[in-house]
Amino acid sequence: MLPQEVINKKQGIKDFLKSLHIPVEKIQNEDLLVQTFVHKSFAADYKHMLLHNERLEFLGDGILWAIINKILFITYPEYAESDLTLYKIALVREETLAEVAKDIHLDTYIFVSKGEEKMQGRKKNAILSDCLEALLGFLYIDLGSNVVEAFIKEYIFSKISTISKDPVKSYKTMVQEYVQKEYK
Repeated sequence: MLPQEVINKKQGIKDFLKSLHIPVEKIQNEDLLVQTFVHKSFAADYKHMLLHNERLEFLGDGILWAIINKILFITYPEYAESDLTLYKIALVREETLAEVAKDIHLDTYIFVSKGEEKMQGRKKNAILSDCLEALLGFLYIDLGSNVVEAFIKEYIFSKISTISKDPVKSYKTMVQEYVQKEYK
């Protein structure tokens, strides 16, 4: 059974998703919806441990990579694989996802433990990005690939305009350039 504070927030979560253009009237599994926003620290606080969002995060991570690959491939037919890879890395990294989560105010709906709350856990990049990935997993499972792809295009891929203003490099490339410069 869900704690009362979770039950009380269920309608707020649905209103939140509706504001993000997600067809909440088509949601079939409301328990899975709530699980999307439950961090493992919150779940561990209960005698009968609640299900949390880690499995959905795992799924969402894979879905995000696949859809970003598809969008980049279609949007930039002239780019080499190496360029597409760098843009993908920039779009799916924790900092970018946390920024998206902050932009849409996802933190308001995350359930964290009292201890995590005291440490401002709902503002941590790792928790924010993980919850966003869990949301992607939920959207894919419950509402389908078209809904999750539309969400990714609107809220995550749209960051490409900011990312493309700065040169995108992988850590490996940066290390190689440093070693080349310093040690010839």
